Amino acid sequence: SYDYGKLAADIKNTIGESNITAATHCATRLRLFLKEDPSDEITKKIESMPGVIQVVKAGGQYQIVIGMHAKDVYEELSKIMTFSDDAPVAKVGLGDKIIAIIAGSMVPLLYVLAGGGLLQGVLIIIRLILDKMSPGGSAAFDASGFGQIYNLISWTPFNFMPAFIAVSGSKHFKCNPFIALWCCCTLINPGFTEMANGIAAGTPLKFLFIPMTATTYSGTVIPAIVMVGVLSIVEKKLNNILPEDFRALFLPVCCVIIMDPLTVLLIDS
Repeated sequence: SYDYGKLAADIKNTIGESNITAATHCATRLRLFLKEDPSDEITKKIESMPGVIQVVKAGGQYQIVIGMHAKDVYEELSKIMTFSDDAPVAKVGLGDKIIAIIAGSMVPLLYVLAGGGLLQGVLIIIRLILDKMSPGGSAAFDASGFGQIYNLISWTPFNFMPAFIAVSGSKHFKCNPFIALWCCCTLINPGFTEMANGIAAGTPLKFLFIPMTATTYSGTVIPAIVMVGVLSIVEKKLNNILPEDFRALFLPVCCVIIMDPLTVLLIDS
């Protein structure tokens, strides 16, 4: 991995701190507002820095393409620079905002998901080898404690995706990770799955007179991301409304009793 603190410092020193009036970022780019455009020589020097893909001048911005770690470089740059309060605000398109949200919630999980997929691949190879050695060898392996435990481990990141999204999403949206976990884990609670199975089997169920559907959330991504994003707004609002003496106790439960039914009703409808 790259040293993003060093990259931020190198960018600042190369362009010149006095030339940078403001900075922001999108999913893949560090966007700088400059007093004067740097020379081609400076631009080439920045493009040659480890971690930088290219430099693009567009929309009155000096855009340094870094990839999914653009936010990390921006945060490091913010630590070593003070930007003007009346600096221009960058216009970020809706597409960039959506990409930034998904990237911020999913990128931290990629190695965990890749690890789960790798373990599944190893188990498949073991089954193939066992079947070649002896007919029915894979079935015996799957029935063994060893096979069942490692199969369970390999599928856990995918089956409990909303819980993982809660952790990474809460960092991206800057909300309480434990409240986010409570909200998202409710959706993958075995009791919730039983309720959905009952609806699928023909037992009608309503919430506030609204019929519910047999939707399950194990392995889903978008519902969890949307939930955590909206939770960050609800949490801030409630934090301002609730009296300070009651906030620690009532903030989590108020967030959950609002967010889980809201998520279920919006997705079911």
